[in-house]
Amino acid sequence: MPSKFLITLCNPNNIENEYVLKFDLIDSSIAKKWHLKVIEAIKLGYTIDDPERFYGLNTIQEDESIAIQRINKCVNIINSHKKIIDRHLSDIRDTDTLNYLHHIFEEYHGLLDQQTNEFYTDASSEVRKALSDLNIAVHRVENVLYGNPRRFVTTYFGLPKTDKLTAEDFNYMTCQYNFGGLYLNYVEVGKTLSDLVRDKDEYIDDDAFKPWNYYSADFTVRLYDTLLEKSQKEESDCLQYYKENQDFFRNLGYPEYTNQLKPGFIKLGNLVFDDKDTIISNITEHQYVKSVTFV
Repeated sequence: MPSKFLITLCNPNNIENEYVLKFDLIDSSIAKKWHLKVIEAIKLGYTIDDPERFYGLNTIQEDESIAIQRINKCVNIINSHKKIIDRHLSDIRDTDTLNYLHHIFEEYHGLLDQQTNEFYTDASSEVRKALSDLNIAVHRVENVLYGNPRRFVTTYFGLPKTDKLTAEDFNYMTCQYNFGGLYLNYVEVGKTLSDLVRDKDEYIDDDAFKPWNYYSADFTVRLYDTLLEKSQKEESDCLQYYKENQDFFRNLGYPEYTNQLKPGFIKLGNLVFDDKDTIISNITEHQYVKSVTFV
């Protein structure tokens, strides 16, 4: 496996204006498997479905406005096919509406590779995309709501999500992120235990609880450091939630609190850099993922 991963960013208004990020990859089985999935996606012609999926690099007011506009645009396009949503979002602090909209996505889009709902199968490609984008839009609002941490996410939506993680892979699960950390992205359609703790979701169905099981070529880069105390509290809160709802998890086939249920993301590598401020400034000017490669 190559030891370096390169992400070429560009200015969305000038694709020739490039900026390259270089990462040192961790020598792990999951990093090796992920590398093969990225190569497969490229070889099979899958494109990055949302190359402008950057968070926290604008002012909080700008990102709040963008987040609300995007979620309501999705709602309007979806309802143009058939009115199934009776709410719009006007305040990012309205977590009840966010949970409701995420439930709409789960119900009408379907879970991982299960797009069988009649609404989805009868809808135009534009409506289907809006339904998929509703999930991303909800998470964009949540990012602003929960402090607007700087990060970007790269996904290959059409690539089948059929490869399962192993118990060994979860040894690299962490919620103590470091600036420039490269992590495997969550590819399930649903919510993890950590999401349940955070969202206090009253709309979620039993089958919409989806801990990490699968992986794909998708990845995320975190551009901030997490305080040890914060990560320890998140881990403690998740364990406590599991204990308080143990019958729920046991009935779904999770009789023990394992690494698979812990909060966080599986680490793949680290950004090579000298100065954080310089990196942030350059990424802010190049919020578009143009290509990726390994060397």
